[in-house]
Amino acid sequence: MVYGVVSQADNDTTMAVFRSKKVRPEHLADSSRLGELARCLVQGDTVYTVSVNRFASVAQVREFGCFCANRGVSLKFIGQPYLDITDGKMWKRPVLRQMEQMETIEAAVRQRLAQCFRMEKSQWQTLFWYMEAMNLEILAQIFSPDGVLKRG
Repeated sequence: MVYGVVSQADNDTTMAVFRSKKVRPEHLADSSRLGELARCLVQGDTVYTVSVNRFASVAQVREFGCFCANRGVSLKFIGQPYLDITDGKMWKRPVLRQMEQMETIEAAVRQRLAQCFRMEKSQWQTLFWYMEAMNLEILAQIFSPDGVLKRG
C-alpha cells in the first residue's frame, strides 16, 4: 500500500503530488495521528511526505523513520530525498546524530528558558511549537537537494 503524511501546511498542490504517487485520499494520515498509520503499516508499504516539516518535531521524524526502517517500510521525503528510507537504505549514523543533537539542544533551551522566564502554559506551548517548527525547517534545509549535503 501507498500512504501519505500530511499536515495543515499541505494544500491542493500537495494533493496533486500525492495523486501522482498513487496515494488514495483514504490513505492520507495527519502527522498528529502517526500512531494510527503505524498500526496499518506492513513490510513493503511506502509512505510519502512532501517535507520533513510536515512532522511535529525532529524527535517524531527520527522515531517514525526508525520505525519504518525496522518494519521494512519505505519512507520518502519529496523535498529531502537524502532522508529517504527505502530498500536497504537507512539513515547513516551522522544523520541520526544530527537529529539527536537537535533534540538535545532543544531540550536544553527549553530548560534554560524555563529557569529565566515565567509564562502561562499556553505561552510555553506556543513557544515550544515554534522551536520545533524552526528545527524542522533547519533539518529540511540541511537535507534538501540544494542544501549543504548536496555533494553526497
